[in-house]
Amino acid sequence: MSQEYTEDKEVKLTKLSSGRRLLEAMLILCSLFAIWLMAALLSFNPSDPSWSQTAWHEPIHNLGGAPGAWLADTLFFIFGVMAYTIPVIIIGGCWFAWRHQENDEYIDYFAVSLRLIGGVSPDPDLLWSGGD
Repeated sequence: MSQEYTEDKEVKLTKLSSGRRLLEAMLILCSLFAIWLMAALLSFNPSDPSWSQTAWHEPIHNLGGAPGAWLADTLFFIFGVMAYTIPVIIIGGCWFAWRHQENDEYIDYFAVSLRLIGGVSPDPDLLWSGGD
């Protein structure tokens, strides 16, 4: 029962490989989720039943249904108006992954995340200037 050591093989994403198909399927699902999330955020109604609202007698006005109302309410509670950027960030991440799927070059995720945070963050001077 001797086993030979074999070298690790690199996984290449060829045109019709299962890895590429899985990546494309995940990117499509993430993009569809981002579109659904944006619809849920845009159709947010404070009177919809959610974790911060207990009125269950009215119909749900959110385009995402009950899960969309809950998620939109939670995201608005946590992030405020910046919740509108979350679907844009998801779509941007999908585009970035799609664009760099064939490149074997090194991706500096730290620099990408810093640019993302810097681009999404509001200017504190505009927020707390008191309107002067």
